[in-house]
Amino acid sequence: MCDETMLVWLTLLATPGIGLRSARMIIEQCKRIDAHPTLLVLQEVLPMLKADLQIQLVETMQQKNGQRDFEQLKVMPYTVLCEDDDNYPQALLEISDPPPFLTVLGKSLDPYRPAVAIVGTRHCSAYGQRAAREIAEDLVKDGFAVLSGLAIGIDQAAHQGAVNAHGKTIAVLGSGLQKIYPQNSTRLVDKILAEGGAVYSEFLPWQQAQKYQFVQRNRIISGMGQAVIVVEAGARSGALITADFALSQNRDVAVVPGSLYGNSSLGCHFLANQGAFLLVATDHVAKQLALRGIVDPEERKALTRNQPSSFCQTILTQLMINRKSIDQLTRVFEEKGWKEEELWQALFELESAGEIVRIGPGLYSR
Repeated sequence: MCDETMLVWLTLLATPGIGLRSARMIIEQCKRIDAHPTLLVLQEVLPMLKADLQIQLVETMQQKNGQRDFEQLKVMPYTVLCEDDDNYPQALLEISDPPPFLTVLGKSLDPYRPAVAIVGTRHCSAYGQRAAREIAEDLVKDGFAVLSGLAIGIDQAAHQGAVNAHGKTIAVLGSGLQKIYPQNSTRLVDKILAEGGAVYSEFLPWQQAQKYQFVQRNRIISGMGQAVIVVEAGARSGALITADFALSQNRDVAVVPGSLYGNSSLGCHFLANQGAFLLVATDHVAKQLALRGIVDPEERKALTRNQPSSFCQTILTQLMINRKSIDQLTRVFEEKGWKEEELWQALFELESAGEIVRIGPGLYSR
């Protein structure tokens, strides 16, 4: 994303009455005029908007609020990943409302790295903490990154488990990077960074935590991974919102069973009744999830040893995140300057070798 387009995004998001979805709709209108929207293009789109939004947007542009945010962001010690950046998490491009940009504290993770989210209640039991910690340890040993939200309870236990095993974990915030919440997580964040993990946020660094922002960020926690594991969640736990996002994003949901004699796992048991996969142990988690269609780590290692062609490897990498249609794979090949016949040849080779399967008309999975 060029600086001009980033400036348009920031201008829209700084305008009262314009949220992420409406901003994206306006950006799409701008792209019909120019593939790389600028403020001049935005002015051309103004007449298409409602009168009250026009007034608000003109005022924002006159006050240069977006320009101010842009200039502040550029001098801050954070990495900014835009949707078209190579290091932007590729799994997020599969969801309906990916953040236009992410700010990153630490080293941004390999955008194709397989990841699993672990979420649950803030008011967890010792059993829940132990389960989250051990599941995270097991996952990072198999090469997965662990995603969570840094909240007290299950989230922090999951991050700690990944750190204990010297693995990579990503904390996704409901606030800006300058306002890390909760405040008691400073030492844990330092450990996450020391192990090569990172802290991600879709909010501007100076934004304080707001209740609605935690719900908003949950779609990123689920969207960045291949699956969501709910460790301990009551009937009204926010972790159930993350599970709902995961289902809408075509991600697998797994749950850890809890006690029958309390309310702390009612949400997990509800999800299990709805068809969520039930984890039966805290080890071999990746293999348990592979039963639900997630690629087994041993399969990935074997494919790497075989050193497939660049065409085949690109397809395998894309399908590692999620199933893909022919149209989606064609766009990937076009972006790399490759021909359509090279795509079809690679698909034929991979399908013949049993490394991918056709699961519907023009739809492939691993």
